[in-house]
Amino acid sequence: MILTVLYCAWAAQATTGGATEVTPRGPESPTSKAAEALVRGDVNSALQLADKALAVRRDDAWAHYIKAAALATLDRVDESVAEYEQAAGRFGANDRRGRSVAIWGRARVLDRAGRCAESARAFREYADLVRPTDADSAATAEARIQTCKATATATQVAPGERPVPLVSPAP
Repeated sequence: MILTVLYCAWAAQATTGGATEVTPRGPESPTSKAAEALVRGDVNSALQLADKALAVRRDDAWAHYIKAAALATLDRVDESVAEYEQAAGRFGANDRRGRSVAIWGRARVLDRAGRCAESARAFREYADLVRPTDADSAATAEARIQTCKATATATQVAPGERPVPLVSPAP
């Protein structure tokens, strides 16, 4: 949640080709209000306001991100994953920070749900994206793969994939 708060505060900016561009939205925009609601812990309002923002501008990456974070808080895993994917896809090709937080969010939701094979793929995607500029964060993501604990309903492995090894708990 703290990571969400930090990035929601940053949500009005997007990096484009080395220059910083401020997205045309003010403090009264639905996206800004959704971010504020999420920071306050008012998840239902954040979800409603993110939907309102997306009704106005379907390609608003930060509205998708905020909606994903709200859905994750409500344990609506599949919906949250889909919104994080929408967010990652809508950040510009040069907005590595935006894409990275969306991919990390998806990885964490899958990790918390015990969907280890899926979270491992997402953590690897994140690591590959950030490794050129942030080797420590890439290493953290790769380490997270080993700590996932599969739940009884989330132990399936996709065809052709090896199961992700789990770290056994300390005795």
